[in-house]
Amino acid sequence: MFGGFHFYDTSQSLEFQRCGYTVGAAFQKEPWCLHFCGDSIDAEAYEADRQTFVGHYSTPG
Repeated sequence: MFGGFHFYDTSQSLEFQRCGYTVGAAFQKEPWCLHFCGDSIDAEAYEADRQTFVGHYSTPG
C-alpha cells in the first residue's frame, strides 16, 4: 500500500487491531535499540505515504 518506508509500523498495528488483536508497547526505561535512517527526510515521500495512510485508515474498516 505504501511506496516507501513511512507508516508501515502504524498501519501494521491498525491491521492487527482490525483482526481482533490487542496492540501494545512494552515499557522501556532505556531504549532497547535505536533506528537511524539518515540525517534527512524525503518530505515528498513522507507526505505521499501520509495521504495514503489517512485515506485508508480514516474510516472504520
